[in-house]
Order: sequence, then structure tokens, then C-alpha cells
Amino acid sequence: MIKFIGASSNPQGVSPEDARTHYELRHPALIDTVPSFNKYMLLYIQNYAIDLGIEFSAPAIPFLNCSEIWFESEDSLLEAYEVPDYQLLREDEKRFGNFENLGIALAEDVSIYGGSTRPRFKLIRFVERHPDVEISQLNKVWQEDYAAAILETEAIRGLTQAYIQNRALIGTKISFPVKFADGVDEFWFASPHDIPRFLEEEQAIAERLDLDRVIDRAGMKQVATESRILPGYALSAQLLKKF
Repeated sequence: MIKFIGASSNPQGVSPEDARTHYELRHPALIDTVPSFNKYMLLYIQNYAIDLGIEFSAPAIPFLNCSEIWFESEDSLLEAYEVPDYQLLREDEKRFGNFENLGIALAEDVSIYGGSTRPRFKLIRFVERHPDVEISQLNKVWQEDYAAAILETEAIRGLTQAYIQNRALIGTKISFPVKFADGVDEFWFASPHDIPRFLEEEQAIAERLDLDRVIDRAGMKQVATESRILPGYALSAQLLKKF
């Protein structure tokens, strides 16, 4: 599936509580009034930040939300964001999102394992390579070596329900004032209490593979979330039936 993935913190002058209310209630209602855009949407998932008592190294201002909008194809995604009425949504996004603190990716999702259950808790990480690393080198390490190591580690499998790699659509861009990520990792959990132990196990894998030479781990933007699948889209009912 093709996805737009976008995370942000609250705008300056807007409290986290007010930003959350606008994001959760008002923005979806506005999307419903813009059929020229929403006709392209197969699924809309909102992910709300949760407090684990852990301070991630990035972003400096923690993300409060992360949206996933699913599309049938790369062409339909590009067409959707060229719709003139999308500008109504763009202006509304600034009421809950800080456009100076974003994580953005356009990607195709690949399930490394799992995905048969409905996601509830997620760790979402925006993967970016170092400036001197070619995308082919990143893909070899991240898509092959890292994915295999995660898949084969029993401790990780025991803590997670699924691992999804969202692999960037190379050369595909829409208008957002930020460098797009090279990919996004999604780890699904039955309980948020499993995330801290997962982080310890995953760090051991990262050190063994020397991921820091390829991936900017120190600057990796990430957020732990609780997910909500919004009803009314083509794939909503299918996912809402899963337990």
C-alpha cells in the first residue's frame, strides 16, 4: 500500500491539549467536507503520542501526532495533493501541527512479519541516512540486514506484534517544507509497557550491525503512539474487524 506519513508537534501558541482536540475531532470533520481529496483516501489512521517516561533524542520538541493516509497507487497520492481544495486542509493542518518540526515520508509498506491484528500501540521511527551514504547502501543495510536481524531475534518477536517497513518512494515529492525521510519503521505492540524493553533489545541489534555508520540514529525522529483507525474509508471496516 502507498502511504503518506506525517508527524508533528503542536504549533507555537497552541497548547498540546488544544492541538490534540483539533487533530482528533475538527480535522477529520473537515476532510469529510472535501470529497475532491478524500475520494482518493483508502484509509486514515491517526496515531496519538503516549508518554512512556522515555526521552527520545529526536525530535527536540516531541511529536504529538502521526498521520497515515493510504492510497491505491503513487499516482493517486500525487493527484490527491494536487487538488486545489487540498489547500483548505493544508491551512487547517497548521492549527494542530508545527510546520517547523515535522517528520514526513511518502512510502510503500512492506510487512516483515505480523500485521494480522489491528494495531493499537506503535513505535514510529523516521529513518534517514547520513549525507554521505547512498540510498542503495541504506537499503541494503536497513531492508535486508536489519530486517533479517529483527525477524530472527526471538526477544524482539516476543515483544512485538508486527514490524512494518515503509520504504520511501524514490523521487516522489509533494509540497512540504521538510526533508523527506528515507523510510519509516513501524513496530506494533499489544501493550506500551513492552516498548522500553524492546528499545533495549533493538539497540543491541543496532550496535551489532553498526547501524550508526549508515543511519542517523542520534537524529532519528520517533514517537510512541496509540492508534485510531477512522471509520468511513474503503479499508476501514476491514481493519476495524481485526482484534
